[in-house]
Amino acid sequence: KTLTWAIVGAWVVVCLATLDYNGPFMDEGIYLTAGRRTLEGHGLTDGFLGWFAGSLVWPVLAGVGSRVGGLLGARAIAVLLVGGAFVALVLASRNLFGERVAFWTALGFAVSGPVLALARMAVYDASALFGLVLSWYAITELARRDHRGWLVPAAAAFCWAMFSKYPAGLMLLPLMGVLLALRGRKAVTDVYLF
Repeated sequence: KTLTWAIVGAWVVVCLATLDYNGPFMDEGIYLTAGRRTLEGHGLTDGFLGWFAGSLVWPVLAGVGSRVGGLLGARAIAVLLVGGAFVALVLASRNLFGERVAFWTALGFAVSGPVLALARMAVYDASALFGLVLSWYAITELARRDHRGWLVPAAAAFCWAMFSKYPAGLMLLPLMGVLLALRGRKAVTDVYLF
């Protein structure tokens, strides 16, 4: 158990320590500009809502990060969001399959090239991933604890993901599939409440 969390912690530290690997690429520049302009009160008049497959959730977060620490500040927010997804993934894996699978999940996630790349880019996918994995974790907690209160964070996290990147809404089907698989007869009511 300790080794699993050591992997997660080391991953976050390595990601934060290596954020300055290159300059901004086009998508990061667009998000940072949109975020800063929105924070200045020009988000709607500049038409940024029509530019993204999502709301201004991520651009505003990127803008806040940019104000605090420039490009590295926005990338640090992405690392924290993907790090939060990492923690939720490990916890959900433990809920479903036990401690050994959680360890191998942590190790696999930590060395995954696409995940390492995503964590170092100030793009909206990091925010969407965070919401989706957090929703999945809350669904596994619902199944484990048999308390429908877990539907609230599950639905809220899913909404966060969808407003970060609208196509993330397609993940509703797999999330409901997990709910149906884990909850049996109770799943019909759970899906309706979700």
